[in-house]
Amino acid sequence: MALKLPDTITEEDLMKVLKVTKQPHHRAAFVIGFYECMRISEIVNLEEKNIDKSLKLLYLKQAKGHKDRNIPIAP
Repeated sequence: MALKLPDTITEEDLMKVLKVTKQPHHRAAFVIGFYECMRISEIVNLEEKNIDKSLKLLYLKQAKGHKDRNIPIAP
């Protein structure tokens, strides 16, 4: 039995979603999730204290597998 690849969206799909998304915090969540390749649970649990703007890093606590991980912020 072949493994199924996860569903992904294109940048064009993201733009369509953003056009109909009214709430700014929802728009931000979609953009961050798309460009940083984050899981839904990581986006939901992201807090301002987990963002280091000077180092341009997102610190994710207890990500998948209960491991912490750091994600460089895309330019």
